[in-house]
Amino acid sequence: MDDRDDIKSSISTVLPDLPESILNIVEETLQSLGVGTIDDFQFVQEADLLCVLRPIQARKLVASWKQT
Repeated sequence: MDDRDDIKSSISTVLPDLPESILNIVEETLQSLGVGTIDDFQFVQEADLLCVLRPIQARKLVASWKQT
């Protein structure tokens, strides 16, 4: 599995009901922020995701990434 698949899988694990189109936008947003690997998730902040996700969705992602 490459880094892009890892990123997508990490998002889908936390937000399994996220539509594919939004999943792709979140992935593109993370890549535009400089996220290249799942190790980069620790530097993502909730505010970075609010342009594409609802606040609770963004909080869930950030919280799950900080636990790992």
